[in-house]
Amino acid sequence: VTIPDAASGGVDTGMHHPCLFTDPKISITPMPGGIRFSGTLGLQGYDLGIDERRAGPIRRHAELYCGKEAVEPIETWAGLRPASPDGLPFVGALPSMDNVWVASGHGMLGVTMGPITGLIIAELIGGRTPSFDPTPFRVNRFD
Repeated sequence: VTIPDAASGGVDTGMHHPCLFTDPKISITPMPGGIRFSGTLGLQGYDLGIDERRAGPIRRHAELYCGKEAVEPIETWAGLRPASPDGLPFVGALPSMDNVWVASGHGMLGVTMGPITGLIIAELIGGRTPSFDPTPFRVNRFD
């Protein structure tokens, strides 16, 4: 659920930094032109349809934190989250193409796992021994 920020004609909500509210499991992310409230993950393939049963509680929390007047107009959005069948990320060289490296599939843990993934990729590209064994995360493990 995205609401316009003050610079885009919305109300100044005072939300200028990313936040995570753990009780309702809502994250708030300031973005260019708006503030995004998010908090659900639907495992529904490529269907980007919005399920109001999932979006409604997020919208109500946006109203709670920013005020009802701040939440209009509103955009409800869904996107694809890179995830793998086994829940592990893909990290390493793409076997079928020269000079293509993959660091994806972290699912809900991209921010948490990003630093170590970045370090491993940098070490691999630089020809150094990785700090952590990337074998379980190889790109072609399902071939």
